[in-house]
Order: sequence, then structure tokens, then C-alpha cells
Amino acid sequence: MTPADAALLVFTTCNTARVFAYLPQIVKIGRDRQGAAAISYTTWMLFGVSHLSTVAYAILVVDDWRMAAIFAANTLCCGVIVGMTAWKRAAFRKGRATIVIAPEACVSGAKIIVPQASFVSGARPLGGPDRTEVPAAKAITMLE
Repeated sequence: MTPADAALLVFTTCNTARVFAYLPQIVKIGRDRQGAAAISYTTWMLFGVSHLSTVAYAILVVDDWRMAAIFAANTLCCGVIVGMTAWKRAAFRKGRATIVIAPEACVSGAKIIVPQASFVSGARPLGGPDRTEVPAAKAITMLE
């Protein structure tokens, strides 16, 4: 095996394995309840464009369709990550509501409905899965 063959083998193995390395990131985004705030659009779009340019190179310059397929899969995974992040952020924004509470509601012991997305990470809703009823005075503390 020549050094060029060894380099090609390592390159192919690493880039094939990388397709599967995206799965934990995709699962984490799927489970995220805070709008996938830690995911960088810029980084993942740059990775996607980089992979797409490698697909073009593989097809147009070296005529290697296996290499093109591997990098097309990498491009697809980056697109899934960006798409899921956008979906999670939109859902998170939709679930958050600006709650304005009249001062007299706090004194009178009134209760309000608070969307689950308003809870800080780790907080448990007191009611159903999407919202909970809490005393107005406590809602002010929870949402700050």
C-alpha cells in the first residue's frame, strides 16, 4: 500500500464515520427544550457549504462518485441540524409568552396560566404538559 493509498483510506474512513457522528447532535437538538440556543447556525451552515463544495469537487474534478456520496450525506446531516435548530427555536419562541400581571392580582392571590416554555431548565410544571396554573406573585419570580 502506497502512502497515497493509506491517506485515501484514512480520509474515506474518517469521512464515512463522520456521517454517523452527526447523530448525537441531532438527537440532542431533538430533546432540547430551550430553543437549541447552543447551536450555531453560522458554524453548521459553513460545514454544509464546505461539504457541498467537496461534492462538486468530487464530481467535477476527480470524478469520484463514492466521495461525492459521502460528502452529500455530510451535507444532508448539516442541513438536518440547521433545519431542526430553526424548528426548535421557532417552537420555543411560540411557547414563550410575555405575561403582564396587574399588581392587584398579586395581592388578591389570583392564579394565571404559564406556558411550560417559560420555566427555567429543570423546573417542573405543576399542571398539564403544556402549561400550569400558578399564583400570580410566583409567576413574576419564575419569569424574571
